[in-house]
Amino acid sequence: MKPIVITITSNKGGVGKTTTAAALCDIYRKKYPVLLIDTDPQCNCAAKFGFEVPVDRGRLGDMLIDMVQDHLKHKPFEKYIESSQQYKNLDVLYGGKMIRQAAYDYMFSFSASAALKSFKRIIQAAAETGKYRVIIIDTPPTYGNETDAIFNATDYLLIPTLAEGDSVEGADFALQKAANAREDNPNLKIAGIFLNRIYDNDSATHKVEPFLREAWKDKVLKTRIPDNRAAISDAINESEPVTTRKPVSKASKAFASLAKEVENIVDL
Repeated sequence: MKPIVITITSNKGGVGKTTTAAALCDIYRKKYPVLLIDTDPQCNCAAKFGFEVPVDRGRLGDMLIDMVQDHLKHKPFEKYIESSQQYKNLDVLYGGKMIRQAAYDYMFSFSASAALKSFKRIIQAAAETGKYRVIIIDTPPTYGNETDAIFNATDYLLIPTLAEGDSVEGADFALQKAANAREDNPNLKIAGIFLNRIYDNDSATHKVEPFLREAWKDKVLKTRIPDNRAAISDAINESEPVTTRKPVSKASKAFASLAKEVENIVDL
């Protein structure tokens, strides 16, 4: 069975992509074999599961370059991934700080058409192991050519937004990118847009949320993640998923609801 690929994306930093990706991986791994692909050069999501950020292009970068140089067939997929010792049922494929210059930019200068198919080939290699039920992809806060390749390999996009103008614009741009990506990947779907760091007593929330629900209709998920800064900050400082660090916090309970809502949408 082909694993379901869920990409967390927004063209805006600070909206909670990595926190969300880590929480979903932590929740889903308790039910399914999960692969996390961390495509951000900062590798903050992989770091939350105990992995050190490489200063070079990392194993994801190695795999992409091996793909370009036609060496991929000589290495099994297992040579590129790392299995978490602390978080059972979770494998991670991640790059390093130099992945953009050493892999992404190089690939697209070498062959744009081959680069566009790069993440699709990675997903195919992961699927051929027969191991994973769900693949979570965490993305950088800025869009580049690699985003097109990631979207080309994605089944569902999950888009976090704050009740703020810049964040809403980032989510709207993600929807535009998704529409363009369907030219190459007609099966790409929107799992949903969800409101993150919501503070119910904030006037902005009362103004923005009804507008978003009217504009984006059923694309906006029912689950709202509360502004639980103490729990989130503690998890970030300790480099852990909030669902592990503060499992009974309001944020963790909301992420559990989000995971369930997304699970139903993507038919896991």
